[in-house]
Amino acid sequence: MASSPNRIWGILLAVGSILLWSGCQKRPDANKAKESDSDKPSMSATWAAKTYDKADSGNTGADTQTNSQSSKALDSSPALAIPKVGLTDSLRATCLVNVGDKMPVGEVFTTGGSTSSLQNQYGEKLTALFFWSQGSSNYTRLTANSALQDLQLDVAEPYAEKGVKVIGINVGDRPESAQQQFANSGAKYPLLFDPSGAFFSKVAKEKLPRIYLLDTSGKIIWFDTEYSRGTRRILMQAIQVTLGEK
Repeated sequence: MASSPNRIWGILLAVGSILLWSGCQKRPDANKAKESDSDKPSMSATWAAKTYDKADSGNTGADTQTNSQSSKALDSSPALAIPKVGLTDSLRATCLVNVGDKMPVGEVFTTGGSTSSLQNQYGEKLTALFFWSQGSSNYTRLTANSALQDLQLDVAEPYAEKGVKVIGINVGDRPESAQQQFANSGAKYPLLFDPSGAFFSKVAKEKLPRIYLLDTSGKIIWFDTEYSRGTRRILMQAIQVTLGEK
C-alpha cells in the first residue's frame, strides 16, 4: 500500500506531460493565425482604391462588354437644347411677348437722333436684343455695365462673322448719359434709344434689364428678365445650339 501514492503521482505526471505536449503542438497554428490577420491591410481609402483598380483591371468578357456599352451610351447622350424659359407667375405677368412670339414692330432712336425701325437692324442669323437702363442705384448701373461688356466680349466680337448681332436699347434715360456709359463699357455694337419707353411698353410691363435672342425673322428663341452669371452662360448655350455648335 505504501507504493500507491507513488503510483498515483506517476500517473498525474504522465497526464501532465501529455497535456503539455499537446498545447505546444497547437500554439504554432495559433501564432500563424495571428500573423495572417496582421498581414491584412486596413480598410482605408487608399486600400479600397487599389483593390478596385485591381478588380477592374481583371475584368474580361461580359464585364468588358458592359463597359463598352456604357461608353457608347455616354457617347450617344442627347445633344444640348435651347434652354427653356421658366417664369414665376409674377414674372410671367410682366411679359407681353414670350418664346415663339415675334418682337413687336416699332421705332426707336439712333445715336444721331433719327428714328429707325428695329426690324431693319436684325442680324443675318441671330440677334441678341438687350433692353437696359442706368436705373436709380449704383447696383443697377454696375449690372448694366457688366452686361454691356459681356455682350461685347462673348457675342459681338466672336460671333459677328457668324451672322449674330447684338443691339442695345436704352430705356428711359437721357440719350447723352446712356451713350456715355455705353462708351465707357467698351461696347461697340449698335446702341438705340427708347427714351419714353414707348417701344418697351409693347414688350413688357416692367423689369429691366431684359435680354431676348431672336431669329432672323425677329421670333423670340429665348429670353431672360434679368442679367446674371446664369443669364450669361445660358445665352451662350442658346446661341451655340442654334448655330449647331453644340
